[in-house]
This record gives sequence, structure tokens and C-alpha cells, in this order.
Amino acid sequence: MSINLLSTTTSRPIHWIRQAAVRLNQAISWINYETSRTDVTANYTLADGDSYLAVMGGFTVALSGPETIRKIIIKDEAGSASTSPITVQGTIDGATNYTINTNYGSLRLISDGSNWFVI
Repeated sequence: MSINLLSTTTSRPIHWIRQAAVRLNQAISWINYETSRTDVTANYTLADGDSYLAVMGGFTVALSGPETIRKIIIKDEAGSASTSPITVQGTIDGATNYTINTNYGSLRLISDGSNWFVI
């Protein structure tokens, strides 16, 4: 879905409407952003295109270098992280590793193209 304006006048109201239409189209793109779901049943290295990792046990997830800006969610879908913690290897918020040790816990990360940050 996209919003198009037919008027080509340069009056202020039309300019504001055009700006609003651009922002609305950006929001629609964000809402429609496809999320890929990957089942993790063994130790795993983050791949291009991953956005949601459904971890099914106490495995290690290795983050690849954040060459691009992206978001990733790592979730304990097995509900066993308190007894079988999930280790996320990589530099996150300046720390070397991160551990998910709460049943059904999750870790939401974003990169700026160089670093990983918890959100």
C-alpha cells in the first residue's frame, strides 16, 4: 500500500501533506517488514536474513559481525533456560557474552553496523 498525491503545486499545505505521506509510507513498510523465524536445535551462528531465533534448548548462538543495521530477537521457546541457559556469543553493550537464563526469556538486539546493543 502506498499513498500518492496528484497535485504538483508547491503550496505549504501540499508540502506538509507530501511529508506526512512519506512518513506514513515508511511506517507502513516497517509494519509490513517480514520477520524470518529460525528454529535453533543445535549451536547456531547468526545468518544473513535472520530476525527471530526460536531456541529449543541450552545452545550457543554466535553473533556474526553486524556489518549492516539490523534487529534480532533470540527467544527461549523451549522454556528451559533456567536449567539449560542459552549463551549468546559476541560483543553486546561492550560485554563479551550474554546469557538467557530465564524460562521463556528473550534477548532483543539492534546493531548500528558496528556494534550490538540490547533494546
